[in-house]
Amino acid sequence: MRKKMPFLLAVLFVLFGALSADIGVCLFAGIVQGAEEPLMRGVAVPILAKCGIATQEQLLVVFCVMLLITGALLAGGVVCAAAKTLQSKMARDEETEKN
Repeated sequence: MRKKMPFLLAVLFVLFGALSADIGVCLFAGIVQGAEEPLMRGVAVPILAKCGIATQEQLLVVFCVMLLITGALLAGGVVCAAAKTLQSKMARDEETEKN
């Protein structure tokens, strides 16, 4: 599982990032056009509308949560990369001490 973690985090980061962008574009396009309800374009917004999330305020909350999740996934990916780098450095140092 440890070897699959960076790949899983990267896939989830891309997925949540794309969904965040999709929601953000629809939300802010609706705000710029002065629409009272968000535009029903893209992939995520029509699905969320079927689930009862139909106002701009509700969509803004979902957008902020998606951004937080995307940021957390990015941080997790950075931590995994740093841990892998540190682990390989420690292994090299150990090998150097043996020689």
